[in-house]
Amino acid sequence: MRKLNEITTRSANARNDNNILCTGNRHTSKTNSSPMGRLGGGSILPDNSYTSIHPYLYTSKKKAAFTLAEVLITLGIIGVVAAMTIPTLIQNYNKKVAAVRAKKAYNELSQAIELSKIDNGEMSTWDYPQDYAIQSTKDFVDKYIKPYYKDLRPCSEGLDDKCGSTVAALGANYILSNGTSIAIRATFPNRHYFIVVIDTNNATKPNVLGKDAFSFDTKTGKLMPQGWFNGLKKEDILNGYSFEGYTFECKKSKTDLNNSYELNRHGCTALLMLDGWEMKKDYPY
Repeated sequence: MRKLNEITTRSANARNDNNILCTGNRHTSKTNSSPMGRLGGGSILPDNSYTSIHPYLYTSKKKAAFTLAEVLITLGIIGVVAAMTIPTLIQNYNKKVAAVRAKKAYNELSQAIELSKIDNGEMSTWDYPQDYAIQSTKDFVDKYIKPYYKDLRPCSEGLDDKCGSTVAALGANYILSNGTSIAIRATFPNRHYFIVVIDTNNATKPNVLGKDAFSFDTKTGKLMPQGWFNGLKKEDILNGYSFEGYTFECKKSKTDLNNSYELNRHGCTALLMLDGWEMKKDYPY
């Protein structure tokens, strides 16, 4: 019986030793959670600690991390994607801004003309300049347009493009508070109309018809895109057509300003209007 008690006692001690020496797991005293309890009759290890009796039994987990090469490769891929997409995003933004501003300026100028008709009669009865003086165009604008378009402010004359695209050497150039410029020429002896070029971002490049500059005239009795006639179709503009001895089309522009594609982009304004003042995917920007 005595031997049996000794064996039982040794087994219990062995189990207690195993519990104390066990490493790799957090040890929490079950006897007393207070510091005195732990030091007195509880665990010999403090709470929230790890034993160093058998350090080879503790297994640490490595944190995942990218190598320098992987980071550089990732940055390179991001750079390539950005180089491919950012120019397109910028171009789409510029197209949207140009279309919105062109429509706004067109609507405002059209409204001013309609208000002027109320006071001055139909445009066919207006006093158009019968000479080739720039001042004659300015006087015409001061009488028939400016009183009904308060935001229209003089900027430059003739081919002085400090305010944006010009209309002719005999034109007068104006600017609006939002930065849009409007060039007007009314000096056509024996003709009763005037022509207009709206530049949506004044002197900022590219200053190209169909991109940021759009041409109009009043040959129809109201402000309409140059080359406009009833029944004009989108296909006519994209293919090019002749009207009153002039060629109108809207083909993709080139960098050479003397290239015929640039000279014959007067049809782009009509195309923009036919497309609801939106440069669609097939628009020859």
